[in-house]
Amino acid sequence: MDSLLYVIEKDKHTNEELREILKSNKNIRFVSLMGVDLGGNATDEKIPVELFLEDIDKFLESAIQTDGSSVELYNIATLNNAKVDLMPDKSCHWYVDYNMEYIDEEVGLPVGTLKIPAFLIHDNKKVCSRGVLQKADKYFKKSMYEIFREYPHVINNIGIDSVDDIEEIMLTAATELEFLG
Repeated sequence: MDSLLYVIEKDKHTNEELREILKSNKNIRFVSLMGVDLGGNATDEKIPVELFLEDIDKFLESAIQTDGSSVELYNIATLNNAKVDLMPDKSCHWYVDYNMEYIDEEVGLPVGTLKIPAFLIHDNKKVCSRGVLQKADKYFKKSMYEIFREYPHVINNIGIDSVDDIEEIMLTAATELEFLG
């Protein structure tokens, strides 16, 4: 099915571009924020695309509360403090999941759900695989620059004269919800 949209690139997460994309892909009927805990358990909140379109900016800038019943947060959340928020991750590609058994009669295409990877937030802390990956990425880059400054021969051996010549250090990895860099 060539006319199906599968990915929304991370540079297309503006109000105007999302509105245009969703209005031109009428078979995408739902938007889902999905977070994954450290054990691989997922939780999501799904809303109709019409509600998302009513206030895209508010949706993307705020967190959506969930009861956290689908995720395990041992030694983090307790029964009397189990509130977990889902905060959209705007720094990654989003993807569309299709139900090939449910065809939208208006356009003749499978009904899609825009899956937005999200951070699990508890007591204002990221308690999810995405949060750990984000911290690891930051720590890795900082550590590499420190090593290169302290031991410049490491980068000299690969043809780099100075740490200042390094434009960017990129760590390539993916969570359960992100299949494209």
